[in-house]
Amino acid sequence: MMRRLVLLAALPVAAQAQGRLTGVTTSDATPQINYWSFSSYSAVQPDQLGGDSVRVAHVWQFSIPIDVAVPIGDRFTVDASGAYQTGTVQLAGPDTALHTNHYTLSGLTDIKLRMVARLVGDNVLLTLGVNAPTGTTKLDAEQYKALRILAAPALELPNATLGTGPGGVVGIVLARHIAGWSWAVGGSYELRGSYVPIEAYAAFAAAPNYQPGNTAHFELGVDGYIGSSNMTFGLTGNVYAHDALTTTDSGGAKYTAKVHLGPSFQGTWQWQFATPGFRDLSLYAVDRYRTKYDEGGPSIAGTSGNYLDAGLRAAIALGESTSLTVGLGFVDQTGLSVDNSFATAGIVGGTVTLGLAQDFGAYRLEPFVRGGYGKLDMGSHSPTAASFGGGVVFRLRI
Repeated sequence: MMRRLVLLAALPVAAQAQGRLTGVTTSDATPQINYWSFSSYSAVQPDQLGGDSVRVAHVWQFSIPIDVAVPIGDRFTVDASGAYQTGTVQLAGPDTALHTNHYTLSGLTDIKLRMVARLVGDNVLLTLGVNAPTGTTKLDAEQYKALRILAAPALELPNATLGTGPGGVVGIVLARHIAGWSWAVGGSYELRGSYVPIEAYAAFAAAPNYQPGNTAHFELGVDGYIGSSNMTFGLTGNVYAHDALTTTDSGGAKYTAKVHLGPSFQGTWQWQFATPGFRDLSLYAVDRYRTKYDEGGPSIAGTSGNYLDAGLRAAIALGESTSLTVGLGFVDQTGLSVDNSFATAGIVGGTVTLGLAQDFGAYRLEPFVRGGYGKLDMGSHSPTAASFGGGVVFRLRI
């Protein structure tokens, strides 16, 4: 129990990946396709590049995320993750500036490399990470417009953001067993390098340069048993330095705009039941809150938001090595009222996921399908949205 808690708390930005580090080599590949359809008369996307607004009919994305974790002796584990994705936004009418009825974005993501060192058993962990800038940047106008929709938090499309520039992170976790429960507290600091998000376009005489601010992460985790059921709590806080975007006009003059994101917070909860006939039966909730940001002055109204995801996961035993997997999900995101685009849209909706997990010795195959329905909040527009997706998890454990 202590090891599971420590690994979950090791780094807020990589908690899911840390949970895989259990002393065996693991490799996951999950090719999947996701599709969203909107009531296009009200799914209106404003244009930040000076063109007319467009109406969005549907979105689809195909992605292949790959994760590998390898232990080195008893004290060290290294892991790497990355993905390829291609996505298309189909418009209900033409984009008059680009003379097209669709946007496409394809490419590799950055590769995240990480090493975890167990300094004192599972009581003290040190984590070092690098973000290798292999992902696509310097987007053209069509790719940029695609990104502003594909990467919308309300759509939850995996790996939609490709390149985010070089970076590194160092973190430490301290853990103890107190009163029958495992406790862990951790912190990390993330350094970010600059990159060019979009090529020269319209008013930009040269491609703008974006310098993301460094970030400090803090986390507290608690894990224990209530009767035969396991319960886990987690709290995370993030404090951000200023972001800076430098542009150059046609006369060669440079201008720098700074944005300071307010702190963000996240609470997680999971209750895993010990139930006959189930290999897993758990309830979960994740609530994220971001405070207002500023641009060098007072905080800007409409820039805070809350994002709630909750649901149930179950794995029902069908045989010695076969399970039926079921997931029910609920999402309630307020979005940001400062803007009325997909990037800041809120959503209320639900999803149903069905799958089959089959073990073949060291291999596992998990095909799944997922469907959902919800309603977006885009200020003056509230389009309905239906989603469908499916894929296969290929897993190897040695």
